[in-house]
Amino acid sequence: MIKMADVTINLVYDELKKLRREVHEIRSAIIPEEEIGAEERKELHSVVEEMKSGKESEWKPPARK
Repeated sequence: MIKMADVTINLVYDELKKLRREVHEIRSAIIPEEEIGAEERKELHSVVEEMKSGKESEWKPPARK
């Protein structure tokens, strides 16, 4: 049985993925890639790869009692 909270969390996660992609696209258009630090570039690329693959992030909702 799917709980309403689980559905809500999934909807929020999907919206977060969309927003991350939009932020990445806007940031890439504004700031040349050579001005982005190595650590930040690595994080951005991992977010993009996660979105392309559709893989869920490592975060999982806490178990319910």
